[in-house]
Amino acid sequence: VGGSGNVILHSVEGDVTLASAKGHIEVNTVDGSIELRDCSGDIRSETVDGDITMLGIVSGDVDANTVDGGIEYDGTIQDGGQYRLSTHSGDVTMSIPENANATITVSTFSGSLDAGFPLTITGTTPPRHRFTFTLGTGTRGARVELESFDGSLRLRRPAAVHQDEHQ
Repeated sequence: VGGSGNVILHSVEGDVTLASAKGHIEVNTVDGSIELRDCSGDIRSETVDGDITMLGIVSGDVDANTVDGGIEYDGTIQDGGQYRLSTHSGDVTMSIPENANATITVSTFSGSLDAGFPLTITGTTPPRHRFTFTLGTGTRGARVELESFDGSLRLRRPAAVHQDEHQ
C-alpha cells in the first residue's frame, strides 16, 4: 500500500497487489494475477499467466499485457493519453466515461466486441477482426488499443463494470 516516485514490483510466482501508489508504476509477475487500486501515474503491468485488474486508476499512459488471463480497466481516459490493453487468451473489459474523447482500435481473432452503449462506426464496413472508431470529437483525444486473440472485448460505462461483478 502506498509509494510514490518509481514504484516497481516483481514476482516470479505469486499475485501482486498495489494500492494508493503515485508516479511511474511497473508491476509484473510470471505466474500470478495483478491488482492495482486507486493508483495514479504512468502504469506498466504484465503477467504471463494471470488476470490484470486496474480499478480507480488516474493515468494518461497505461500499458497492460497478459498471455493467459483477462484485463479489466476502470479509470480515467485523458485527452492525449495512451491506453494499451492486450491479452492472447482472455477478455478485455474497459470502462469508458460518457464524456470520453478517444479514438479506439479493437482487434480480436475469435472473440467479439460487446459495447454497453451505442457505437457509431463510419465509413466502409470494418474488417471482421480489427477496426477503429471515435468517441467524442477524437481531436486531441486519447488513443485506446484493445486486443485479444481468443477473447471478447467489452466496453462499459464506469458503473456498469462494477455491476457486472455482482451478477
